[in-house]
Amino acid sequence: MSGFKASFSNGSAYSDLDNDGDVDLVINNINQKASILENKSEDNLTNNYVSISFEGNKKNSVRIGTKAYVYCEDKSFVKELTATKGYLSASNTNLHFGLGSIEKIDSIKVIWPDGFIQIEKPEEINKKITIKRSNVEFSKLSSVVVNTSNLFQIFPFRHRENIYYDYEKETLIPENLSTEGPAVVQADFNNDGLNDFYLGGARYQTSRIFFKQKNGSYQSPVMEVFEKDNMYEDVDAVSFDFDNDGDQDLYVLSGGNDQLERERLLQDRIYINDGKGNFERLNSPLFMTNGGSVSTCDFDKDGFMDLFVGGRSIPSGYGLSPYSFILRNNQGKGFDIVQEERLGMITDSEWADINGDSLPDLVIAGDWMPITVMMNNGDNSFTNQTSSLGLDNTNGLWNAIEIVDIDQNGTLDIVGGNAGLNFKWKASTAAPIKLYLDDFDENGQLDPIIFYNFFGHNIPFASKDLLVDQMPLLKKKFLSYDKFSKVKSIEDLTGKSEDRILETKEIMELRSMIYYNYDGVYKGKPLPKEAQLSSIQDFYIDTNEENSYLMFIGNNYNNVTELGNSNFNSGGIFYSYDNYNFGSFEYLPIPAHLNGREIISLGGNLFLAISNNDNSYLFYKSNK
Repeated sequence: MSGFKASFSNGSAYSDLDNDGDVDLVINNINQKASILENKSEDNLTNNYVSISFEGNKKNSVRIGTKAYVYCEDKSFVKELTATKGYLSASNTNLHFGLGSIEKIDSIKVIWPDGFIQIEKPEEINKKITIKRSNVEFSKLSSVVVNTSNLFQIFPFRHRENIYYDYEKETLIPENLSTEGPAVVQADFNNDGLNDFYLGGARYQTSRIFFKQKNGSYQSPVMEVFEKDNMYEDVDAVSFDFDNDGDQDLYVLSGGNDQLERERLLQDRIYINDGKGNFERLNSPLFMTNGGSVSTCDFDKDGFMDLFVGGRSIPSGYGLSPYSFILRNNQGKGFDIVQEERLGMITDSEWADINGDSLPDLVIAGDWMPITVMMNNGDNSFTNQTSSLGLDNTNGLWNAIEIVDIDQNGTLDIVGGNAGLNFKWKASTAAPIKLYLDDFDENGQLDPIIFYNFFGHNIPFASKDLLVDQMPLLKKKFLSYDKFSKVKSIEDLTGKSEDRILETKEIMELRSMIYYNYDGVYKGKPLPKEAQLSSIQDFYIDTNEENSYLMFIGNNYNNVTELGNSNFNSGGIFYSYDNYNFGSFEYLPIPAHLNGREIISLGGNLFLAISNNDNSYLFYKSNK
């Protein structure tokens, strides 16, 4: 560096300015001309290199974030394309790999920003090569983890949420309801005897189907029907044979708290399968709501699969129960609504014969509501039997339910995933959390006000500032924070007594539970403490007598800052169930703070964990 003047620099960028195979530097100097440092490495003729540029296609033009793995004999190199490196500095968008004495590249694996994998085998080195994104897209993934020392392996699908902050529009909302996906469905879509799966995208992200191959790999071809519909947010989905032609069609539930009810971007969709895994969207008017759960069953036993479509929320009306629908399949010609009811803010649903009368009943769960059982009357009508089954005081923040005979006594039990005990709010039947719904300031906008028990005192969850922002009339009523701190009831806050409020909802249970069926009445037992450390989002349960286990996935990043994220336990497995207890526990071998949503089995001990706004991960369950 001799001959250079002293300078004060605050940014730099690099590029092969003279195309001689090595990287030169451009340095930004304060109050001086920029410096250019020429790299003289070309004088060492024994070193080799390869420079890679990337070119997207019309449908996927984004290059920033692309990763390249260069494999050479027993060595490998990896770089990620990030052009910005310093203050007001951006390097070129080529990835430069110095190879030293290596004379041949075996292959280059490119992982594009959306997770699509492409393999190239360059024949030459010491030059710049351009890798163009393939238009015939498929992703292959070995069913066996190559490096068995890794606890998990990234699967080539990353869920990407669109940016929307619910609380900017709904000041008092405690959770973001615009980040509910992704939808996951496992089925044999192309009738080859192998289980494929559908992964739904967030808004402006294309959904994908991964077709399993006989060698254990997966292929994910570009499907134009899903690319056309990438403006929808897929929050749930179910496979069913809508038209009874012997293949699995798709009902995809749309959601998102960023749209109002009856807006086009909330419309559900049915995709008809041609039997080979090719889909066409059915031109049918379907619901346009913020969906929460969809499940399927032939409840009238006519040979056609029927549906339950559960509503998650009314956008801009947090706490109000949207309509949910029980739909009878009109022999593949459409659906008839047999029951329409405001059942709650639904997150999950399952069909099962709860009372042993050979008729499938409907079990649903959600926020600010009990685990609810709609009993099948056998005449295309359903009756709410929650109270008579002993479930009337189970109001929680339920995310998932699983119906299974876990104690193997011949009756079906209910396993429920809740918010857990590692949570700011505490709840019980004696001291429930309360949600008051009314237009307290009479300005035409719903005001959802939450009170919770804090060391024996009921206090408002929202701060004085947020409440004043929602209801400006409170500013004059509470001129100081000290006066606001004296509020102990909704009447103290608003001047309106509980008996005059439009609607009040409660939470009495935050623990994740197993509800055992004792002669038609359910009694709850909390899951062990390891399951209470965070929110549970999904279960996978195997009741095999020799190797029974209960697997769960969890965490929740949807809460507002005042409530805090639940991120202490991304998942775990309970083993050796016996006499209402589990013998052992181990954490899932996945990232500890993953915002997990679903678990599916890929056969044997191999599982796939799907997350919200993050990567998906393959992992192996240990043999116990």
